[in-house]
Amino acid sequence: MSSSAAQIYYSDKYEDEEYEYRWSCYAAKRPSSFGSKKSSDVGE
Repeated sequence: MSSSAAQIYYSDKYEDEEYEYRWSCYAAKRPSSFGSKKSSDVGE
């Protein structure tokens, strides 16, 4: 869920296909890490 929101936000902010592709790759490559890090940071 978090990754989705971030992707949409970045996509809307940086209307760049290349950037979107890179972000998508990064999120797809480390989806668990991203979510885990975010949750840890928040302290849930």
